[in-house]
Amino acid sequence: TPLSLDGQSYSGGPNDVGVFAWSPDGSHGCTRLSGSPGNDLASSIAVVPIGLVYVSLVTDGALDASPSRGGGDAAVLKLDGAGAFL
Repeated sequence: TPLSLDGQSYSGGPNDVGVFAWSPDGSHGCTRLSGSPGNDLASSIAVVPIGLVYVSLVTDGALDASPSRGGGDAAVLKLDGAGAFL
């Protein structure tokens, strides 16, 4: 998404990756954005029974502390059940 959401900062590239969680009753749980100054596109998401969330993505910018290797770099985000990045 190219904008800030629910207090999460936009990284400035064409797209960031958004992860949104809702409780079983339908209430909003959390919103998390992650991205680089480049283009970031999520390709899949998995939730494991112990509550961890994995998001695979492709980025063409430096993501967190990892420098870009050029072109489309693959990355995996890991979040706990409360939505904190691990």
